[in-house]
Amino acid sequence: MINHEFRISIPLFVLGIFLINIAEPVTAISFELDEHFPKNYNNEEDAKSNGCTIVHLKGKNQKSCVFQKNLFHGYSLIIYDSDSKGVFIQAEQFCIPSWYQEAKINYKDLLGNGRQFLIAEFEGNTGTATLQMILFLIFWNGSEFIPVLAETISYNLGSMYLTSNYSLINVGTPMLKLQLNYELIKEDERTQMEFTTTWNEVLEWDNEQLSFYNAEHEENMLESPSYNRRKIASVRLSMNNIRLNDLCGETFFE
Repeated sequence: MINHEFRISIPLFVLGIFLINIAEPVTAISFELDEHFPKNYNNEEDAKSNGCTIVHLKGKNQKSCVFQKNLFHGYSLIIYDSDSKGVFIQAEQFCIPSWYQEAKINYKDLLGNGRQFLIAEFEGNTGTATLQMILFLIFWNGSEFIPVLAETISYNLGSMYLTSNYSLINVGTPMLKLQLNYELIKEDERTQMEFTTTWNEVLEWDNEQLSFYNAEHEENMLESPSYNRRKIASVRLSMNNIRLNDLCGETFFE
């Protein structure tokens, strides 16, 4: 539910600047599981002593661990699954981009069912006087890890500054929601005056679709008279085309 939609003609669809290329159907980057790390760890203590973080990303009955490897402009996450004998075996690997190596990565059981989300905050669009931060959630759907949310939470773009204070509601229940409270400050370069606009939005978790986005609602928003709202809807609807291995370019895997 959007309580207030600002109508200033600037790129509110800031997330699209970062996601537009990877949201298009492309050939996924192909690479094998990292040969620089063991194919397995003998037990939990062996995994932990080598810097592998114990997680339950695939459910309360499946113990895994995640090793975080620094890349040139990001982090490679190498996931090991524990088998019936307690041996941790390499299973998946994908990348979280972070141009300045300032990404924050956490693992939390938000639904109360024992299956954790991977919650990341990382840099999106960067450059001179430009810095975008993105909130990105990843979830295991039973066969693969998929992105389930991507929202801009701050954006410094010269004369424009966008912030979004977000909070998770009903944590530990299937009625999980994300509250987003936005503030946009835009400076008029001619008059040097600042204009502030605020609005908020609540995104509800859909446990069947495994997404915070309601496809029917976003498709309706494609017909919105607001150009900015149409672009937001377009980016959200493109989430299904995003491949985690495409988040970082090939040059990052050096």
